[in-house]
Amino acid sequence: STSYESSIDSEDEYVPNSETDSEESESLSHNIDASSSSVNAEKECSPLGGKETTANLDSNSDCEVSVLKVKKTAYGQRINNKKQYCLYCSKSFCKMARHLAQVHKNEVDVAKALSYPKGSKERKLNLDLLRNKGNRVHNTDVLKVGKGVLVPRQQSSAKHVSVKDYMHCLNCQGLFRRKALWRHMSRCNLARKCQVTKPGRSRVQALCAYAEPVPEGVEKKLWKLISDMKQDEVTCAVKSDACIIKFGEHLCNKMGSDKTKHEYIRTKMREAGRLLVSARKMGKLQSIKDFFIPANFNHVIKAVKQTSGFKDEDEVFGIPSLALKLGHNLKTMSDIAECEAMIAGDEDAVKHVKMFQHMYSTKWNELVSASALKTLNEAKWNAPELLPFTEDVKKMHMYLGNQTKLYQEKLKFEKSQKNWINLAQVTLCDVIVFNRRRAGEVSKMRLNSYLLRNTSDLHLDVADALSEVEQKLCQHFQRVEIRGKRDRKVPILLTPSMLDSMELLVKNRQACGVLDENFFFFAKPMTESSYYKGTDCIRKVAHQCGAKHPNTLSSTKLRKHIATLSKVLNLTDTELDQLADFMGHDIRVHRKFYRLPEGTLQLAKISKVLMALEQGRAEFKGKNLDEINLDPNEKVNVETEVSESEDEESENETPEKHRQSSLTSIGLQSPDPQSRGIVSWQHIFKSSLFSIYRRMFTIGKGERESFKLRCVKMPKKEVDRRGEKLSGWNILENGGDQWVIENMFKPHPDETVTKCFVTSYGRCIKAQLINLGKEGYSSAFMDEKQPDIVITDWYAPRRDCGSEYEICVELLNHKKKIIRVFQPEKVTFPQWNNQEWNK
Repeated sequence: STSYESSIDSEDEYVPNSETDSEESESLSHNIDASSSSVNAEKECSPLGGKETTANLDSNSDCEVSVLKVKKTAYGQRINNKKQYCLYCSKSFCKMARHLAQVHKNEVDVAKALSYPKGSKERKLNLDLLRNKGNRVHNTDVLKVGKGVLVPRQQSSAKHVSVKDYMHCLNCQGLFRRKALWRHMSRCNLARKCQVTKPGRSRVQALCAYAEPVPEGVEKKLWKLISDMKQDEVTCAVKSDACIIKFGEHLCNKMGSDKTKHEYIRTKMREAGRLLVSARKMGKLQSIKDFFIPANFNHVIKAVKQTSGFKDEDEVFGIPSLALKLGHNLKTMSDIAECEAMIAGDEDAVKHVKMFQHMYSTKWNELVSASALKTLNEAKWNAPELLPFTEDVKKMHMYLGNQTKLYQEKLKFEKSQKNWINLAQVTLCDVIVFNRRRAGEVSKMRLNSYLLRNTSDLHLDVADALSEVEQKLCQHFQRVEIRGKRDRKVPILLTPSMLDSMELLVKNRQACGVLDENFFFFAKPMTESSYYKGTDCIRKVAHQCGAKHPNTLSSTKLRKHIATLSKVLNLTDTELDQLADFMGHDIRVHRKFYRLPEGTLQLAKISKVLMALEQGRAEFKGKNLDEINLDPNEKVNVETEVSESEDEESENETPEKHRQSSLTSIGLQSPDPQSRGIVSWQHIFKSSLFSIYRRMFTIGKGERESFKLRCVKMPKKEVDRRGEKLSGWNILENGGDQWVIENMFKPHPDETVTKCFVTSYGRCIKAQLINLGKEGYSSAFMDEKQPDIVITDWYAPRRDCGSEYEICVELLNHKKKIIRVFQPEKVTFPQWNNQEWNK
């Protein structure tokens, strides 16, 4: 709510209304005047409980509200009959000054105004303020009732005047047109005594919107977030729809305590507002509540597609990510609407929402998500993957070092706001670039995170485990822990130069205009919750440092640049885990996204496989991609093809009953990068489950053995879908309709395989323990030869079922303690796929 007190200390020129005081007149009723222009407001959406939540200039009403206009005679002359409303008795008068002097002269504010000499500037300003206060109370009542005439500070002569085009001034409380509000506030003499950004440099409409009385049923914190939005038709839709208001309250309750999430909350509410604006233009849907009526589901799909820029001829989305976000928002709002309807006891509304949710889970992916994801994925095809050049990164580091020294000296010499800002921006950029940290994480670093950092010396026992160089590095750097993505704790390392800059910034915060209420380290002066964005600082430095390719110097690309270094250094799995933990993500994310560009991998690595296949090079069996060295111009003899065919013949000796539905095989072999001459596999052992082969490699004057084990574990019998348990398997989880054995739903690459294991819609896990000793692989053999273990598994999804595939293989000793674990990344299949077999 707004206070009705105001100070009159500004020396700027005030332009009052061109009206003069005259005699009292009769009161003006709330009915629509003939000289005013009526505006039919749109229908307001109430929550599913049925209570109105908004009452302001942006709200819509069932009744008519109009704005007072200029009235002219038949000859075009203006009629000066504008009536003002009294703050104390709520009646309208043409001569407000006379009314106040005669009837309310004992009121404090009236007595203060009348104490100034007649004709003085102070007397006119105080009387104008009393007029505006009375009109403000009247306008607020009209909007709450939904019927009457609004009294603006200046009447308009336009033919069509909309209620939404007007807003009250934050200072003098007069009603002005939105477009002229910034001009008025720049010269308003009734400005309050408070430190705010000068009008014209800030969004004055947002300031004035927050000064409006908070509507009933809306939290003040949420109203502040809504008022900070751009005041346009989307914001009007947000304010007028109770379901979107409840959606905002839901987000505020979850993350409203974190000021850095306020922009996210506003964005989600505006997404819903954009959808509502598009839906209203189509005519069928007027509120989010209408979205949950099952008969309107097709209209909802059309509204989402129109908002996301869907093109029917190409069947692609202009903004595919928005289509996905709108789907998530509607799902969340439907859950909220269901709870509100249950609380209100509205069974029909609950039924409608549940039917909408069922239709959403059934049809949304087919009609919206599938096309949106397809558009997103295809947009990434053939897109250039730009990585920073080492020369440009070096230039940026040198430039940051020079600028840091320069602004440190300037701030020490002159404690000005400009010098503090320059040093803060350079330091922010330096910390991000050095640590390869996400720009948003460092930008939102709090002052307490820096002040409470651990500055103690290295523990002696820990120091013994480090080398001399590593101990010196621990003394050279300091470590600060900050909040990362998904609230993960992530560290940043600070060099002595960074520490000097940050100490200087902390020391001069108050002297350079940084408010105590702003808890961000890189805070903007004279603001309560704003901070400098790292992306803007990096972009500025990238163009100023003289880099040849400044567009490649961003926090995201610099983070991917470190993948090149990790590949060059040939880091171990443990070291990669440590690097990924420092970068603030999981090792799977590091391998999937933070690596060499996909095109480079395919050109440099996969091409080796294709060339080996083209040349029929069998000697590369058992080698990884880095061990394969091929000359593109090398010519190869064709003799090696014989050994490959003989190998296939020997492998085909596996009993038919085990090959029939085999989908899992395990191979053990010892690769040797120096192997040259090769002979075919020789069968040396055979059992019901295993076939062991041996072949000899000629290495110089000697020979080297290599062993291979083919393991087949598969359904031995043809059983019905739920009849017999799976022989040889331990069922750990049996969700849905449980594990079953079925015929192939799609031909397997091996035509003799006709059966396969099938999971259900629930989580299904099966395990199997294979004793190598019982099958002929003795402990002595395993200890002496120590063959590598290669696992091969076939899997495929159903065409119309989304699914996930996981596998984990553990090597155990005779005490069943784990020696090695192999668990690749989980594979996820969409609902609609080509159900191809994967190996």
